[in-house]
Formats: sequence, structure tokens, C-alpha cells
Amino acid sequence: HDREELEMAIKDYTLSLKLQPDDSVVLNNRAVAYAGQDKLELAFADYNRSIELAPFTAMTLVNRGLAYLTTDKLELAILDCTKAIEVAPTRTRAYRTRADAYAGQDKLELAFADYNRSIELAPAEALTYHNRGLAYYHQGELEKAIADLTKAISLDPQLDTAYNNRGLAYYDQGELD
Repeated sequence: HDREELEMAIKDYTLSLKLQPDDSVVLNNRAVAYAGQDKLELAFADYNRSIELAPFTAMTLVNRGLAYLTTDKLELAILDCTKAIEVAPTRTRAYRTRADAYAGQDKLELAFADYNRSIELAPAEALTYHNRGLAYYHQGELEKAIADLTKAISLDPQLDTAYNNRGLAYYDQGELD
């Protein structure tokens, strides 16, 4: 989304909240838009209020978990995603986001378990293969990294970071073509 679209969305969400101030879905949506603008303080305020109003909404928990992940608050990301998984055990983004947080903590066994579960639930999700491939790369398992990054590219040829990261793995493996 571009800045102008996000700003227009925020204005509409704000108008909606003037009419229905306790609408947890609109609060979540505005938080996502704020996060898209890197206005994380405002995003967290809306996520927190949304969760206060509807504490068992997996979508909002995952979104706040993702915001925690981007601010390096890995333990809080894990807590939100764990709660989201308890509420909605098939929400693949919860597993992937929690896996990313575990990977950030170097808890790779837990990360791989969550990446694998996410792939079981959504085998066509390129970003999960990409992120698992990165975890393999950082662990030095270059063949597995290349396989996952190749799978990510086959699922989403526009995922530019997958090409770069696969290139790094090939380079480290000594297989430059």
C-alpha cells in the first residue's frame, strides 16, 4: 500500500470509530494501517484497545505479534501468537510469526516445528518457505535453505528477497553460476 492509500484508510477507520468507538475490528484495521506507516505507537494503542474489547480475536493477536516482532520484542510476539494459536489452531500466520520470533531467539527447534506446522496448514504460502529457508541458512544447512528458497520462488516468483537469499546460500556453498 502506498502512503496516500493508508492515510485515506486511517481517516475512514477514524470516522467509523467516532460512530462505533468500541469496534474491535475497525481498531485492528486502523492499527494495521498505522503499522504500515511505521506509526507503531499508534498501532500498539489500537491493537491493545482492540484486544481489550475482544481478547480472543486471533487476527488481532497475530497482527500485534507481528508488530512486536518488527520491534524486536520477541517474547511478546511469542505470547500473542501462542494465544492466537490456542484460539484458532489453524491460523497459519500465527505459526509463521511465532516461528520467526523463535528463530530470532535462536530457538531453532521450536522455530522449525512452527514453520513445519504452518506449511502443513498452508502448503502454498511462499513466505513460510522463505523464512524457514532463512532459518536453515543461518544454521548453515545450505542445501535445505536452497530447497526452501527455491520452493518459495516457485510459489511466488515476485518474492525478490528469496532470489537474493538463495544467491547468498549458493555463494556460501560455492556454487556460483
